[in-house]
Amino acid sequence: MPGIYAVSDSAYLFDPVMVPSLNRSIAKVLCELSPAHARAAHPRLNNTITTKHSEEMEVGTAAHATFLRGEKVVELVDVDDWRTKAARETRDAIRAEGRVPLKRENYGAVQSIVERLRQFRDETGAFTDGKPERTIIWQEGIIWCRVKPDWLPNEPSASLWDLKVTDGHATLAAFTRTLYATGGDIQASFYPRGAECVRGEPPDGMKFCVIEAHPPHGIKVFQLTPVALGIADSKVRYAIERWTWAMGSGEWPSYDVAPEWIDPPGWAMREWEGLMLARSTSPRLRWNDEGAQRFIDARQFGG
Repeated sequence: MPGIYAVSDSAYLFDPVMVPSLNRSIAKVLCELSPAHARAAHPRLNNTITTKHSEEMEVGTAAHATFLRGEKVVELVDVDDWRTKAARETRDAIRAEGRVPLKRENYGAVQSIVERLRQFRDETGAFTDGKPERTIIWQEGIIWCRVKPDWLPNEPSASLWDLKVTDGHATLAAFTRTLYATGGDIQASFYPRGAECVRGEPPDGMKFCVIEAHPPHGIKVFQLTPVALGIADSKVRYAIERWTWAMGSGEWPSYDVAPEWIDPPGWAMREWEGLMLARSTSPRLRWNDEGAQRFIDARQFGG
């Protein structure tokens, strides 16, 4: 049934809805690849979940659990690295229990990140008067959708919050690249859409709180502009239409096999132009062919 639920991370990843549902990651696959790729990526349609582990991801997971949910899921492993067999076995056993193993350096980093986030919360009022990581399930025509915002405010008209821990810097340029690489633009449209469908009132968009994993743990808050959000909305509509068609027809086509024309990217044109200019001015590299030399002098680099 449509609603807001407390669902574990593992249950959410495998999809707790009665039929395979559309989420942000599958919507991104539909927009960028094809229904066949979406089917292959959906855990309910291929009966698999791919779990990835990296130190950066586990630091982020630990910070989320500690700061947002107040859970003590982090376990310190008193080692500097995972190179020994004993350290790896201890790490894997902790993961199997659903906890997050952290070596000394990363354990200290998580404590510092959480402390800085608590200061940010006290200063701004962000991540208050709401609930962490609630799953929103709703229906769009014949299909079902699900999202899991990091922070769902009690007030339906307030902004949803997403918390990101970055191993780099929380700058506009860096986060913009990350946002579009991970489908964060789709998230900024899809999550408020789900909240409005279930609660009956549109939230004030989504805010991204980005904190640096390393001192001084700088924090920046980002939102999409109306132009960016308009494009994201069109992506979400496209993904919903494609998922509806695929689920309804049972057909999961891959790429269109018709040839596509390739235009030279700007960097390739600049690289070739620079090379030709160097050859035209260097006695060692100058071409002897008269027609080729005229070609260079005229800078006619088209096809």
